[in-house]
Amino acid sequence: MSISPEFDKIRSSETFKVSSSNGIECKLPLTEEEFKEIISVDASVSLVNAECLNGEIKYSGRGIFTVVYKSDNAIKKQEVGVEFSFKCEFDKSLEGMTSLSDVKCDNVKVNFVNGIAIASAVVIFNGEIAKPYEVDYFLKDNQIMVKNQDLDYSLEVCRVKREFKLEDEFELPVLVGDVLTHSEKVAITTVQSGIGVIIIDGEVELTFLINPLEEGKEPVTVIKKIPFRTEAECNDALPEYLACAFAMVKSANYKVYVDEGKNKSAVSVEILLDANAKVYNYNTFSYGVDAYSIESEIKLIKEDKKVDKVIGFKCLEERVNSEISFDVTKNSRLIGVISDKIEDVRYSLLDGEILVEGILNVNCLFFEEKYFAKSSLLPFSVKFSLDGNKFEFVKSEALDVKVSKNHAEFILKVCFLDLLECKFKAITEVSEGQKKKVNDSAISVYIPNAGDELWDVAKELGVSKEDILKTNSDLEFPLNGNERIVVYREK
Repeated sequence: MSISPEFDKIRSSETFKVSSSNGIECKLPLTEEEFKEIISVDASVSLVNAECLNGEIKYSGRGIFTVVYKSDNAIKKQEVGVEFSFKCEFDKSLEGMTSLSDVKCDNVKVNFVNGIAIASAVVIFNGEIAKPYEVDYFLKDNQIMVKNQDLDYSLEVCRVKREFKLEDEFELPVLVGDVLTHSEKVAITTVQSGIGVIIIDGEVELTFLINPLEEGKEPVTVIKKIPFRTEAECNDALPEYLACAFAMVKSANYKVYVDEGKNKSAVSVEILLDANAKVYNYNTFSYGVDAYSIESEIKLIKEDKKVDKVIGFKCLEERVNSEISFDVTKNSRLIGVISDKIEDVRYSLLDGEILVEGILNVNCLFFEEKYFAKSSLLPFSVKFSLDGNKFEFVKSEALDVKVSKNHAEFILKVCFLDLLECKFKAITEVSEGQKKKVNDSAISVYIPNAGDELWDVAKELGVSKEDILKTNSDLEFPLNGNERIVVYREK
């Protein structure tokens, strides 16, 4: 006998992540006197492009600094933009790959240097690429008996980026003198795979801190939510596949219309968003877990392998309530939220759940004889259910932030891929050994173990499955361990 093992390949992909940080800065048109009256400074960044090259990812974007300050006994603001372009060294990156990327900013501040106000911040870039790989596994051999097992896994079939525009117009409950600050947050609600498209639903939460036109009125905070639906083309997508996505704001433009005669204001908004999405299909492969030969000894070499099965893309939320404190006197009056950001977010697997830990940094406007800003840090820790044993492609956002002087609450929205990591031992090498000694007994009796299948019994006796069933046709598998299995041999 001469064996000729046949092998097959599993085509899958492995996700690699990378992060880098770089500083940006720009000049502000503030005098030294106005600089001394700064109430708050904030910055937002958006990604314009990310390109994978050999050994690096090049990315570019735009940062906008917003400074709220006091001048001539009035609250004013300055918005200044700066373009940036950086590269992130990444040895897994190859030219032509697609990186699902986003950016955020940290450590925003203003300094007065040689008579010039300089705003600066740190841009943090996060990128993710999928690198394909193949796993060889033993399939069959016509000369030996093989025990096969089926295993389901998921394969990423495509990843796409989709830029789309969101437009809306709505009234505001106050006559607008100026929009002091504004922020845009994106939350995904559902993602579906269709025929050739990925359908993404979500909403954008807009928050405005408005300085009223009428003198003597204090600034007010207004929150508006705009739902959206967009479709990203993906030729390989089908309705039975699973899709996931996240989105981010690339730019936001506002026009405010004030009608003093009708005592109302309206805002026209145009928001450019960028969606990153990917689609998975389900595959089943049958691999050899064991093998034996009736005539010869067989040597098997096995290696530990693993594949991922995507269970679903989940978008979950949890309301967070907590005490909060600001370093202000009891006579200080809280006017509104200037900005809020989630910082230092960490994700971990704990007792079959995703543990999300982080800090909500809230910057608020107060008044006591004059306007001033104070920040407070709100730590949070929330668990979300997980059906698998692994997660990735996870994003968090704080929505509906409400703050008083001693209490804060918000909705933590978390989206993630729920995965089951399937480990298995693949036979990677099969070799033939010495010929087996011929069993010359006329009858063999075998007492099986509970749970034995037909293949296990045949291997133990060194015969084919057909030989077992010839004289033991009444057996029911799996066995209970009380059977007596008889094999007759011709002399």
